[in-house]
Amino acid sequence: MADYYWPDIDQPEYEDDNVHIDDGGDVVPAEITRGPWGFGEGMLSEDGDKVKGGMVMMMMMMETIVVLGDVFLVYLQCLIKSGYQHPDDKCILHPRNCNRGISFSIWEKVTYGEEVLNVRKVHNKQYIFSTGGDYDYVSERAYPGLTLYHQGIDLIAVVSTGEDVWALRVTGQLRNETWSNIGVRWEANDIYDIDWNDPGGLELYVNSEKVGHAVFPLERPRYGDPAAPAGNWLEARPLDPTDDTQYGWDGMAVDPPVLMVGCHRHSGDTGFRDFSGKTTIFDELTIWTRQLEINRTHDETLYFLGGYCECSEDLMKKNWIFFLGRVEHEKIVLFVFPQSPSLRA
Repeated sequence: MADYYWPDIDQPEYEDDNVHIDDGGDVVPAEITRGPWGFGEGMLSEDGDKVKGGMVMMMMMMETIVVLGDVFLVYLQCLIKSGYQHPDDKCILHPRNCNRGISFSIWEKVTYGEEVLNVRKVHNKQYIFSTGGDYDYVSERAYPGLTLYHQGIDLIAVVSTGEDVWALRVTGQLRNETWSNIGVRWEANDIYDIDWNDPGGLELYVNSEKVGHAVFPLERPRYGDPAAPAGNWLEARPLDPTDDTQYGWDGMAVDPPVLMVGCHRHSGDTGFRDFSGKTTIFDELTIWTRQLEINRTHDETLYFLGGYCECSEDLMKKNWIFFLGRVEHEKIVLFVFPQSPSLRA
């Protein structure tokens, strides 16, 4: 069972602190719209009829649409959720507290332009999901949290504990105008004593198929320095709207933890950035405060696919993926304005 699951993230009876913002940091209103097939009912179409839908977020630049939760349409780009911690759950506040690791997944449907294939271009980051995880070799700072984003034809996952950073970049995992599930599985490890039967580290899955694995964290700044041979990151604070040193939260978030779908910021930022662009739809955000298990008897990465029920317990993963490939989703065509330059490469 998932620890955090948002099929109806916009519904006040389930969630209290949802905010939608634009790239200027302004809170924007929402209106109900039609969502994709597949994960429960309850979403209202534009004409007010009940339709199939799940937790959805749809966004684009300028005329951005953000739909997240059985859901709704917003002009301009990002959903922020805060104060969703279960009692006594320290893992969701800081990855360093995740003694059993952490896993999360989200569904995504993107319409790519031809420019994404230009390998000579320095592409902007376009965030799918973030809790503020980041790192910067120039300042030598590591910001605790989780992130998942696109950059050109690359899909990148990052988990930072502040002390160490795992980053995994996979090239070519692009499926134009097609629903895909992206899953991340992570557990800290002892780099000096790796159990190669279960090495831990950071793994990335697309449609429940493993596409990359970073066993070791990134090399720390000043690695090999005689004063600190192992190197070290300067550990930054996690995102916290109650921290007086972190600005720009007014009307955006109340209490930690904070998550963002469609944009990013870390604790050193004063605003939101690297918004998801083009026509992008998200669905079924799920978090497990443990590393999903894979052993001889079962493979829990099947849970990444979402909408899971006991009636499907006997289905093999290949059958799930086959059914997924045959599903038709409603196509929504929207006008897209050019994206403004990113604040950060």
